[in-house]
Amino acid sequence: MAIARALALRPRLLVADEPTSALDVSVRAQILNLLLDLRSRLGLAMVFVSHDIKTVRRMSDRVVTMYLGRIVEEAAADAVPARARHPYTRALFSAAPGLLSPIDPIPLEGPVPSATRPPSGCPFRTRCWRADDACAAEMPAPHRDGGHLFRCHHPVPKGATDLELIDQAQERS
Repeated sequence: MAIARALALRPRLLVADEPTSALDVSVRAQILNLLLDLRSRLGLAMVFVSHDIKTVRRMSDRVVTMYLGRIVEEAAADAVPARARHPYTRALFSAAPGLLSPIDPIPLEGPVPSATRPPSGCPFRTRCWRADDACAAEMPAPHRDGGHLFRCHHPVPKGATDLELIDQAQERS
């Protein structure tokens, strides 16, 4: 019903904020397929907001990762997770369960900072295994690599595997 109300005035942009939260799996799949169909048939632009990172990737052309309200990475959907450069984006994807593969998440340790009183510098630094004094001193400037944008003093190297990142994170703890 909410989708019908949102489309009644024929908007060019639809903001779908957690449109499938609290739905069972079959209804959830129907809603996602409906949104994809509407986007295609109506030429609708959509901002799809969700904590379900794998669904965001499926529903989107571009993925924007935020941490404590700040954009830390933006990339083409097909570039994540394998070519994600921000440690938080990589950790998010590694923690999302897959049907065909076991979960082997990149471990995050350290305190989750307050959103109302974020730490200085990079907001992710209190949980990041790559963080150092530069991360505490200032928010990283945006870096561009083609159509890929990320804010990190110590980005994940191109081609790094999750297993390599898990080893690095475990060494720091």
